Amino acid sequence: MKKGDNLTLHNPKTLQALLISQETQAYAMAFLSFFALAFFTVFAIRPTLISFFNLQKQIEEAKETDSKLEMKIEQLLAAQQVYQDYQSELALLDKALPENPEFAQLIQKLEEIVNDKEATTTAFETIDEVTLLDKHELLNLGTAANAEMSPEVSEALNEMPAESIKFSMTIGSNYLNNKAVANHLLELKRIIGLTTLEFTNTKDQDNVEFPVETTLEAEAFYLPKLND
Repeated sequence: MKKGDNLTLHNPKTLQALLISQETQAYAMAFLSFFALAFFTVFAIRPTLISFFNLQKQIEEAKETDSKLEMKIEQLLAAQQVYQDYQSELALLDKALPENPEFAQLIQKLEEIVNDKEATTTAFETIDEVTLLDKHELLNLGTAANAEMSPEVSEALNEMPAESIKFSMTIGSNYLNNKAVANHLLELKRIIGLTTLEFTNTKDQDNVEFPVETTLEAEAFYLPKLND
């Protein structure tokens, strides 16, 4: 310091205020710097955050869809197993109750039975009448087809409108052969109900070739396809 220079003296209070002012400015600059950094950081990572949350949502939706697909697959596998379990019975049901009367095939089968039992058909007549069968009567016919069906299939038949065609036939032979024809008729896979079974001794009758004639009246049942 040279002689004659003026020495500026600061009041302690003034000096303290100056220091506080400088410290405040430093804090303000630091705060503004941090705010600017945070502001630009948010804008910089905002697309990433949006993508992250969108991806998280897609993952949750994919998990839900996958769970539903697994449930559907399990249901399909269960349905396939049920179908396989009852496939043989469905085939049996098709034979027991065909969709159409299939009367020509039935007549052919009757001829085979009569010939196999060494009997002869002397008369055959169809009755042009369609009967709507009561389901309980159908299930109580006691045929071989009913005996092989499970309770579930038999119960399902209660909801189905079965119909029938009627026919009558007369066969000639001895008593045992005619009885065997009737028994075989009831043992067919096709559901057939006998409504009349009458044996007639013809030994004392003239111009009769067979000792016993048997008259059968029966119904052959079928299950028409239901219209949607």
